[in-house]
Amino acid sequence: PTDFTLSDLMIGQSKFDDIVNYCDKEMLEAANALPATYEDPAKYGRITKIMALTVRARMLLFAASPLVNGNPWYKDYRNKSGELIFNPTYDPQKWVKAAEACKLCVDEAEKAGYKLYKEYNDDGSIDPFMSTYNVHLKRWSEGNREITFPVTKGNAYKQIDGLLNWCSVREVGGGNGLGVYQGLVDAFFTKNGLPISDVNSNYNEEGFSNAVDTRNTKWEYGTGKPGEVTAKHTYNMYCNREPRFYVSVSYNNSYFTQEQRPFEFFNGGKDNPHTHDAPQNGYLVRKKLSPNSNVKQGNIQYRPGILYRLGEAYLNYAEALNESNPGNADILVYLNKIRERAGVRQYTTGSTDNNFIHVDLNDQDAMRKLIHAERHVELCCEGLRYDDLRRWKEAEKELNGDFYGMNFNGKDAASFYQLTPYQKRVYKKAFYWMPIHRSEMDKNSKLVQAPYWK
Repeated sequence: PTDFTLSDLMIGQSKFDDIVNYCDKEMLEAANALPATYEDPAKYGRITKIMALTVRARMLLFAASPLVNGNPWYKDYRNKSGELIFNPTYDPQKWVKAAEACKLCVDEAEKAGYKLYKEYNDDGSIDPFMSTYNVHLKRWSEGNREITFPVTKGNAYKQIDGLLNWCSVREVGGGNGLGVYQGLVDAFFTKNGLPISDVNSNYNEEGFSNAVDTRNTKWEYGTGKPGEVTAKHTYNMYCNREPRFYVSVSYNNSYFTQEQRPFEFFNGGKDNPHTHDAPQNGYLVRKKLSPNSNVKQGNIQYRPGILYRLGEAYLNYAEALNESNPGNADILVYLNKIRERAGVRQYTTGSTDNNFIHVDLNDQDAMRKLIHAERHVELCCEGLRYDDLRRWKEAEKELNGDFYGMNFNGKDAASFYQLTPYQKRVYKKAFYWMPIHRSEMDKNSKLVQAPYWK
């Protein structure tokens, strides 16, 4: 209509639940009108039924979570019409709806041929190293049917290969700019599938290994030889860990593929320029980086852009089911699908043995912790951790205070392998939501500032 003016667009905030319900209806309607896949390869990347369902499922998982489902923090937060923006009353049906949405997403994806990406050893067993490494490197056309929402506009890998630059060291033209913190290193399970805090995990932070750790895998990026995961004289903190640790984190003395040598992160070593960049905490990100890419040589290997994948959908469903229907057997089914592919012992309600770890499926709080722990490592460095901490109302606990790593000032093992704070962070309750910029508030008098911002 031509009779609209700019002032007609100046409206206030709607209620959060109204927005979610609107988006839910629209995405479900779109999903029902779209194909699950396209036969024409040229159409790969166009919106599909599975894309719509996977976005919808993640949205409803967020909407059911503690941050926005009965959170007393926002009991007085109202829009200019006096309506409560967030409902302060907890609604368990939101978890039921989230679980139903997650299950629909999983079922429709599997029916259309989507599946967890797996590679196998010569004996027919799953190769967890190659599987968890290449799920982030292989194309859909190469059999990677785990990608449920790809980025394909233009040369997707060139749009996102800043990651390669940030995670590469100076010797190959990178910037040493992106490392992981000690909290993530500690989150990975040990070789026997237990957290490092468990007395039966065989975790050790003292001394160095006296033997090569050889496992059943074709992965050769541990020492340069297939099957060798860690070399002799590796710091014991990094020994006997699960496969996802090795394919996600570069640590001192881990293998530097491009230069065919171990990383040297000691102060004065080849890979520690001693700047404000990583490895100021003694680590760099390895996950999603092709071992053949080299910034200096201009050799940039293709890497698919992945916004959503089926592995996340499984964990979403396990979480929503534990909150809506604790004790349901499917919780372990989908949690174990992730652990089986990752090469760590699965959970069982039976007795603990060499293949399974006993859990009490009816202990909702204990299962919640297991699911959260699995998300931490399986989805690390994929952009989900921050929003997970927000929706669980755990950001103030996890993102406050000192962040630790190794001592990048250390010039030898005795001084380098010391837990050292490299950064102090402050996270306030206001930070759960971005503030509205002052210029926007000035334009529109019907807006109210985000909670706890002044």
